Amino acid sequence: MNIYSVELKNAKDVKLFQESNPKVPKIIYFTDKEKKDKFPPLFRAITANFRHTIAFAHVFSTSPVANQFNITKFPQFILNGNEKIEIKSNLTEMIERLNMIKGDPTTINIK
Repeated sequence: MNIYSVELKNAKDVKLFQESNPKVPKIIYFTDKEKKDKFPPLFRAITANFRHTIAFAHVFSTSPVANQFNITKFPQFILNGNEKIEIKSNLTEMIERLNMIKGDPTTINIK
């Protein structure tokens, strides 16, 4: 299954990603898997299912971008560049959160 996610390698990549398509919610996935082919099937399925409504990016733990966002635990997601969401393995919770942000990302407060 394809992964519909772009790699963010530096601050410039992050800025371009965050500024692209301002009305589209964005999720950055921080992972300690060092190759895309090692990404969990759940992430692959989520990016495929939501690729038309949510923009996905990924950052490897060895990247300076992980330090830029002060990420120390993996995996972790950041929604729209400011809401940190630590994800464990609860598929139902993850799908519920993604369905919420398919609407207006500026009105959603994820805790």
